[in-house]
Amino acid sequence: MSRRFCFTLDLKDDPAPIAEYRKDHARIWPEVTQGLKDSGIEDLEIYLLGTRMFMIMEVNRELFV
Repeated sequence: MSRRFCFTLDLKDDPAPIAEYRKDHARIWPEVTQGLKDSGIEDLEIYLLGTRMFMIMEVNRELFV
């Protein structure tokens, strides 16, 4: 069984660092994906709309026992 966590973050309204973030996260290294899975994160989605970032994370419930 897993638990879902949702987080929001309002970014500074500066297009340059937001563009850099998008570029850096366009391709995720397989080692990062594996590290997240190894730590108990079953699924992770990040959405960015303007300056609002929203993350949905499914975490293995056994981590909280």
